Amino acid sequence: MEHWARGGETSLQNLVQLCHFHHRLVHEGGYGVHVSGNQQFEFTRADGRVIEAVPKNSAESFRDTDIETLNRERGLDIDAKTCVFPGNGARMDHAMAVEELLHRDGALELDPATGHYPAHFPP
Repeated sequence: MEHWARGGETSLQNLVQLCHFHHRLVHEGGYGVHVSGNQQFEFTRADGRVIEAVPKNSAESFRDTDIETLNRERGLDIDAKTCVFPGNGARMDHAMAVEELLHRDGALELDPATGHYPAHFPP
């Protein structure tokens, strides 16, 4: 892959499809996308560290698995009312819950020494 600003072609052979968030990281956040010798994409953080590939989930491992059965085996009885407050019917704010969990675990706190987020959290 060669960016068009550096002489790369605007062709299917020179494109990679990214979601809006990751596209912005590449263009504005200093992240990199490269093609390795075995024609696999390699992604790097702004500091040059390679982002390790996540293993693909095998469809075979989930083919005969019913998520409801797995939940019941773990003592979870999840239904349409799981995230509804019984007192007034208000629904849980999932975005707020995730943000609070990240904040609680320090993922949203800047490192005072570097002024950056922790290494596991994108800048």
